[in-house]
Parts: sequence; structure tokens; C-alpha cells
Amino acid sequence: DFGLLEHWRYTEEERDSVGGLLEITLCEWIFNAIVATEVLTISRDYFRLRGGLEQRLYSIARKHCGHQPRWEVTLARLHEKSGASSSLRRFRFELKAIAKAGVLPDYDVMLGTDKVVFSPRPAGAAQLLL
Repeated sequence: DFGLLEHWRYTEEERDSVGGLLEITLCEWIFNAIVATEVLTISRDYFRLRGGLEQRLYSIARKHCGHQPRWEVTLARLHEKSGASSSLRRFRFELKAIAKAGVLPDYDVMLGTDKVVFSPRPAGAAQLLL
């Protein structure tokens, strides 16, 4: 059985100024990941992305690029990682439009012949969100 919470308890007997007391116990693996700072945060702008491919590309960039100056991947490998069901040709077309629009929060995307490069956008840099 999989869950983020090991145990939870709500009690009205131990009230504060707002209401009862909620006590939660996180499962061990999530607690350890939080303590070790192995949990990635995501931009609030992620939730403004319109397309599933945009969201998936952001997640991939966030995981692989992290705080590196850049992350490079082949187009075929990115197509595979994205889980896109479209042809590689169609994927390239969609990726080119996403890169041109600059809609991924925190990341710029550059598309070469067979390579895709993700790089963190400098803090405070302009971003187009449609």
C-alpha cells in the first residue's frame, strides 16, 4: 500500500484559536527526502501552462537541468522521455513552437538539428505566458 502519510489524527479536544488539532506522520521515504532536500519545487507558473507537453517538458527540465548552467539531450531521447505519442516529426514541430514562445517557467529551450538544450532563465528575466 502506497501513501504519503503514515498516520493522521484530528482531535477537537486540543483546540487552538482556529480549531482542532491535526497531527500527521509522513511516511519514512518522503520525510527522509524532505530532510535531505531531495524534493524539487515547481514554479507557480507551471499551473498556467496550457498543454500537457509543456507541463511534461517543464518537469523534465526541472529534474535534469536543476541548477546546472544547461542540460543537453537528443531530440529522440527527449521524445521518449516525454511519453509523447506523436511522431518524432510532429514532436519536433511542437517543441519548436514551445521554444519560440518561451512559455516554460524558469527555462529557455533551444532546438538544434538533433539536440535540445534547456538552460535556466536568469532570475527576473522576462517570460511570455499566454
